Amino acid sequence: ARPSINTAAGLARVYVPNTGSACIVTPLTVPSNSHITIDGTLKLKTGANVGGSVLAADTGSPSQIVIDGSGVLDGNQDGQTSGIQADIYLYNASNVWISGVTMQKSRNFPLNVVASSHVFVNAVIIRNNVGSTEFAQGSFDCWIDNSEISNSTSDYGFAFYGGVYNSGITNSRVFGNAADGVVVLNDSGQPAPSRELIISNNVIYGNAANGIGFRTNAGGSG
Repeated sequence: ARPSINTAAGLARVYVPNTGSACIVTPLTVPSNSHITIDGTLKLKTGANVGGSVLAADTGSPSQIVIDGSGVLDGNQDGQTSGIQADIYLYNASNVWISGVTMQKSRNFPLNVVASSHVFVNAVIIRNNVGSTEFAQGSFDCWIDNSEISNSTSDYGFAFYGGVYNSGITNSRVFGNAADGVVVLNDSGQPAPSRELIISNNVIYGNAANGIGFRTNAGGSG
């Protein structure tokens, strides 16, 4: 998969078909100008551990990225023992569209958007992960819409964490998570307050704490 993604960047779409079996992958780096359509399952290999994201756009300010389809990104949390993992990790990325896929079983953050901008997430399912879905570290113009976030076993459902602005979560369902359903938070690791956020027309229920929470000194590293 890695050579295909790198070779196709800016030239062609990479297609992951549904074969009935998971494609076991080491962490895959997504370069700029990539379009990856996932209709099958990409599953993180056992023992990926530190830095083990299924897809990571985190090198050289990546931009112009599309990740879509009807398939699954599986973090294989039972196969990881250390480090921080994600199903999709964006760092200093911009102009990213994520649509239709399911993100599940990450040991940490299923969708971790860090210091990124102009990210739109639509019609995804995020379920059965350990950590929260988050926009973090000054990300701006980042939106999640018409999606479902459920069953984070040790964390919030969705978090605006540390200086996020001009961003939002709309028209989504957030339920069954181990803390607040949606939270705005900062701490010593990311002390900047978030601002200019829209939390609108969501159905938030059955979470272990508040439906919508505002917290200081409550985040984790990330």
